[in-house]
Amino acid sequence: MEITKRQTAKKNEKLVNRREALSKTGCLVLSAATMMILMKSQPAKAAS
Repeated sequence: MEITKRQTAKKNEKLVNRREALSKTGCLVLSAATMMILMKSQPAKAAS
C-alpha cells in the first residue's frame, strides 16, 4: 500500500514540475515576444 502511495506521489510531483516548467517557458516566450514587438515599434515611432 505504501509503495503505491509513494509512486503516485512521485508521479504527481513530476506532473507539477512539468506544469511549472511549461508555465515558466510560456512566460519567457511571452515576455520575449513583447520585447521584440516593442523594439520593432520604437524605431518606427522615432522615424515619424
